Amino acid sequence: MRVQNVSTTERVGDRSFYHFRVGQYSLIIFAAIALAVACATSARAQTFVGSPISLAALTNSGGDLIIGDKEFSDFGISGDPGASNLFVQGIIENGNDYGIQFQGGFFAMHGSMDVILSYQVEVTNSDNLISGANLSFNGFEFGPNGVAEVTESVYTNMSYLYGDMSVYASPGSNVLSATLPINPPQPELNLDKDVFTYAIDLSFASISTINQSYQQVPEPSTIALVGMCLVGALAVLRRRRH
Repeated sequence: MRVQNVSTTERVGDRSFYHFRVGQYSLIIFAAIALAVACATSARAQTFVGSPISLAALTNSGGDLIIGDKEFSDFGISGDPGASNLFVQGIIENGNDYGIQFQGGFFAMHGSMDVILSYQVEVTNSDNLISGANLSFNGFEFGPNGVAEVTESVYTNMSYLYGDMSVYASPGSNVLSATLPINPPQPELNLDKDVFTYAIDLSFASISTINQSYQQVPEPSTIALVGMCLVGALAVLRRRRH
């Protein structure tokens, strides 16, 4: 029987390589855990609104809605139809863009209807900031003399007009969705929606749903924490290799 001689140096080298590999994998696991912990605040407990709620119930009581990590409050309305004829429901768009949908009958056949809707949206239970506002609707127009339109004004810091966007359906063209980037990202926004329908001379215009959702990005401090964890793990790994 042949006995293979293994030197002490080779055995020590094997153990060193083994410990290096274990350390390397440990650092990778540590970095993954750090990343998960840093991002955990963006995935805290979330509440969703499953069924529509009367806008009148929100305006009369000063009520609010929690959808994902967004709180919607300070609802207001002026013009017809009244708040009792409109409803609000929580929605999710594009995977994790939380928002609300206004439901109701905005229409015109022999004249016009103009309604102003207002509310505030605020990030409440995560480290995300609002980086964009998405607006869409199912506006419909029939005939040569009708239009359905939603024009929205977006305010930061309660009273500063950041920008406007609109969606519309008209005889010449339709724009059913729009997005307004918010830069720098904000923790809260105030919004006014001018919902307008107009039709005469055998034309018809209507809107039954208006969607509003919000894009989001992690707060800069969260991104910095993740970056520091990864850089630290890579630095230790580089030292181990040398």
